Amino acid sequence: MLPRQLSDDVRGDFPFFTEREDGAQVLYLDSAATSLTPRVVLETMTDFYVRLSANVHRAKYLHSQLASEAYEEARSTVARFLGMEAAEVVFTAGCTAAINLVAAGLELGAGQAVALSLYEHHANILPWMSRHRVVWFDPARCDANALADLLRREKVGLLALTACSNASGVVPPVAEYAAAARQQGIPVLIDAAQYVPHYGGNLPALGGDFYVLSGHKMVGPFGVGVLAARFEWLERLAPPWLGGGVVERVSSDGYTLRGIPTRFEAGTPPIPEVLGLARAAEYLEGLGWARLQAHEEQLRARLAERLARIPQVVRLEAEWEGRRSAVTSITFAQQGTRWEDLVARMLYDRFKICVRAGHHCAHPYLSARGHGGTVRFAPYFYNSLEEIDRVADALEEVVGQLMPTR
Repeated sequence: MLPRQLSDDVRGDFPFFTEREDGAQVLYLDSAATSLTPRVVLETMTDFYVRLSANVHRAKYLHSQLASEAYEEARSTVARFLGMEAAEVVFTAGCTAAINLVAAGLELGAGQAVALSLYEHHANILPWMSRHRVVWFDPARCDANALADLLRREKVGLLALTACSNASGVVPPVAEYAAAARQQGIPVLIDAAQYVPHYGGNLPALGGDFYVLSGHKMVGPFGVGVLAARFEWLERLAPPWLGGGVVERVSSDGYTLRGIPTRFEAGTPPIPEVLGLARAAEYLEGLGWARLQAHEEQLRARLAERLARIPQVVRLEAEWEGRRSAVTSITFAQQGTRWEDLVARMLYDRFKICVRAGHHCAHPYLSARGHGGTVRFAPYFYNSLEEIDRVADALEEVVGQLMPTR
């Protein structure tokens, strides 16, 4: 019998774990794509629809005023969670929308490039690639000094990088990179979507100017995210979307925008999702980051140890010696077949194990490492060591059947 784990204390918070499929408990290991949602978040959103169900910043009747107060209190809660000021938090439809907001609204100098790390999700590639020249650097082979040289040589106007790879769990030295950029007056956008759920919300410690994240990665709802940015950079940002809610006044010959951050939230915002996001932040803080990280490190270490026993399996970035989350991807020593698709399908069909197969919206990264796709295991704090053993046993059986060793 294993000692009591964090997962033992939180499983009851998640309705997902009460469900069965064909009589079996589904093992969910795809939290890098979407984390599960605790009951308190669902109840917060439902309560809004039941009690208020009114738009914000629009009317003088009580329901709308209460909705507006709850919405702005949620902004303050999220700001505290992230280590920012309330005026520095813009609610968006998600991480992708937040990056596109910056890409569309930030003016770079003529001929300036955007520097991207090789670990980026497509959401932090395509908005820049469609507008600017892009230069790449590989965090596994590029320290802060080498990056500083690249930024000067390539006339870079913005550095955009992830704080944690969604494909491998690798945590690059983001603060060092950001410091190198800011010494040259180059703004830094940090994709914190995979970082915050595992390491908490002290964003200023990362040293960026813009930060983006998504609610559904951090036990929050779908369809809501955050652009958090230093106020002086929000002042330089032109709102790319205009409409109701962002203006003080419109006349026949012009308009006056509202203040920051409201001017970036055109139209009706995702109000219940914003309230749910704030409640998700409170839930994560209530777990205690030290305890969450210690549990996840146990999961990561157990998974790495079990994978090392399977000779057909190759772990992505196994040589990385720095910090990394529990997210782990594997490829296979035997080439010539899309093994990741077969393995993932068999894990679910035979063992009811949910994992992700494919490129994880990280084509440049996997291509540079010589991989077409991987199987990704993404445990979170609600998973247990017993589940890691269960998936490792199942994987060993499946791989042994598909790729028997002689």
